[in-house]
Amino acid sequence: MQDRPVHVDEDALLAAVREQWDPEVDALDHRPVGFGAHHWRATADGRARWFVTVDELGLRHDAASLESAYSGAVALHAAGLDFLHVPVVARSGTCTVALPAGSHGLAVSVTPWLGDAREPEAPGAEAALLARLHGARPVPLPQWAPRVPASFTDDLASRLGRPWTDGPLGEEARALTASRRSRVERWYEEYAALSRTVDPD
Repeated sequence: MQDRPVHVDEDALLAAVREQWDPEVDALDHRPVGFGAHHWRATADGRARWFVTVDELGLRHDAASLESAYSGAVALHAAGLDFLHVPVVARSGTCTVALPAGSHGLAVSVTPWLGDAREPEAPGAEAALLARLHGARPVPLPQWAPRVPASFTDDLASRLGRPWTDGPLGEEARALTASRRSRVERWYEEYAALSRTVDPD
């Protein structure tokens, strides 16, 4: 997230921001901040307006789960949690918009620009805000489900049974994993046991 992503077509990204959020935006400036997504500052006539986020789908989210996460935050904001800094709904009526062909598997969202530096909250302020968040009335959110499938152990055995050819260290990684297979399987069993205790809501 610190490096400008070469797989994001910035012309397509600028076009999406202009079409879906703000036609006056005339430039994007990559911001090497955060983790898990890529970010840009969107400006119009040299003045910062928007914080643009590009999420890569498939690692932690698919298109539906990402949209649900952002729209859930918007719903909480609308329900009175005005301290949440939430995405702006696009002209499409959604919080996220897919980039066009050529940037497959990427979703764009936009929030108002807050600036590069912010004053820290007063001591104890975060705890008070978290208390408000956890005391909020529920909004429709997707049910939680384990990200690791029940077929993990069988999948692991199958993958260890054939060469790993991705990269120069593939076979070394396979041998290391195979030598610790029982430990990895124990970790999965612990994960599965914990998963069974979770309320999906």
